[in-house]
Amino acid sequence: MWGLGAGTSLPGLVAAKVGSDVTLTDVSRRTEVLDNIRKTCEINNLNCEILGLTWGEWDAPMFSLQPKIVLGADVLYDAKDFDDLFATVAFLLRDTPDAVFITTYHDRSGHHLIEYLMVKWSLNCTKLLDAFSFMPSCKSSNLSGNIQLAEIVYNHPKA
Repeated sequence: MWGLGAGTSLPGLVAAKVGSDVTLTDVSRRTEVLDNIRKTCEINNLNCEILGLTWGEWDAPMFSLQPKIVLGADVLYDAKDFDDLFATVAFLLRDTPDAVFITTYHDRSGHHLIEYLMVKWSLNCTKLLDAFSFMPSCKSSNLSGNIQLAEIVYNHPKA
């Protein structure tokens, strides 16, 4: 399992705690974040690989990556980063059959940039859950827009 833009790493740490092989990534130049991820793994006695990975930048280590599950928790926050994010996701998924990107999306503005970028990068949303459907009403009543949990795959060209 890959944690893309791991930040505080909670979803990746949980996956590692239940036995998954986990690689946690965040922006290459944010060494303080990568160091914090390492320390968090050490404190929790977890053996996760930590990797600097900047969306939209094609560093040599990326060319050998073939993750089966890419997890992005709250990575769709700033619209200026969406194109680089989806380019990176497409690159990671395209050479691994059955690979999937699982992410959350809080549509704060009602624009449809996500749908456009998924088409642009040959991605397809295969499952979509409304997060409000399993969130307590006392929590969801204070949120605007909608929150979705999405499963996204690469559209491999038909032979």
